Amino acid sequence: MKRRFLLASIFLLVVGIFAFGQAQKELTALWFYDDPSELEFLNKKAAEYSTSHPGVTIKVNTVAYNDLFTRLTQLVAGNNPPDIVKLTDIRPEIEPFILDLSKYHGKDFLKPFIPGVAAALNREGRILGAPLDVTANGIILNKTLFDKAGVAIPSKEKAWTYNEFLQAISDVKKKTGALYALVWDVTPHRWSTYLFENGGSFYDSTGRKSNFNSPAAIQALRGFADMFDKGYIPKSIWIGSENPRDMFFSGQAVAWMSGSWQVKAMLDNIKNFEWTAGPNPYVTTRSSVLGYKFVSAFSTSKYPDIAADFIKFFTSKENNSDYAKSLMTIASRTDTGTINYGNAQASSALNNLAYELAISPLPASTDIANPVMGYVWNTVKENVIAVLTKTKTAEQAAAAINAQIEDSLRIVYGK
Repeated sequence: MKRRFLLASIFLLVVGIFAFGQAQKELTALWFYDDPSELEFLNKKAAEYSTSHPGVTIKVNTVAYNDLFTRLTQLVAGNNPPDIVKLTDIRPEIEPFILDLSKYHGKDFLKPFIPGVAAALNREGRILGAPLDVTANGIILNKTLFDKAGVAIPSKEKAWTYNEFLQAISDVKKKTGALYALVWDVTPHRWSTYLFENGGSFYDSTGRKSNFNSPAAIQALRGFADMFDKGYIPKSIWIGSENPRDMFFSGQAVAWMSGSWQVKAMLDNIKNFEWTAGPNPYVTTRSSVLGYKFVSAFSTSKYPDIAADFIKFFTSKENNSDYAKSLMTIASRTDTGTINYGNAQASSALNNLAYELAISPLPASTDIANPVMGYVWNTVKENVIAVLTKTKTAEQAAAAINAQIEDSLRIVYGK
């Protein structure tokens, strides 16, 4: 009897130790979010993962995006970074600590993802994250005004040149009495769409040398200013303080250069007219511009294999599709197929913008992901405005941006 009691006690002790050991596998995920539904989705998937992996817990800590890199820098300096983190770019100071996912999932892990973002996260064979979702810059149109004016919007396959597009929105403005033909977000990221549509880029194919001294970059600066000078875009936006979003939402503008992240807000707030997205106009090259968020792990994690496995689970085909649906954004994988977002207008707009992104040149993704851009964006905006205000020529502005890129390349890469 005593022997059986002793054996039972030992068994319970072993089980208890085993269970305790399992319970210690707690991983932390540092996450920023705008939409509460994203946090709800993450917590749901973390719970699902824990259920299928007994003894593993994913603890989610949240941070405001504006505080993300300050917080990460503090955690890295204190030798206590999170196991998993949501990011928008990999800055040089944290890159050495990011886990190479190819060691766990192979070199082809990112093959099912959009090529541009896959290339951006592949650093010389090291896979530094898995894409969550992507955004696409693009033209948003007041379809009600087009219908009223009897002006056709071309299919996404055919699209239109800038000359055709500008003529079309001018005709719509004239026939409907709209106040503005075109409004354009006041950001260098949105301006860069026009750079790529002119066949330009910020860097050469290596990403280590500036390509902004090209004729295409000069033409992009000059052509953008020309749209203001000819009255297509009101100067009160880039030189003044008018908000292009408000101008479009009020129904006063025919077209708006913004992007896919606006779809949910338009669906919720625009009730008095029908809108659509795309196709983007082009000069020489059809292009959108990639924006993306991704999930990475830190190599300092006690459980790097679990962190890598959770990332694979969270960005699987099924979960990536559900993530895109829940946030009304563009899936980062190419194998999710056409997504039904539960609303015909939103589905059409997002799938049109996804199409534009899929046919964009590679620099529209890799240039934007280059860590040097953090040092360059302000200079781009300042010089675009300088051309608009005639304080610099397009050639002078291009030279200034080119010099900033070259200086920044030396800062980041030491060359």
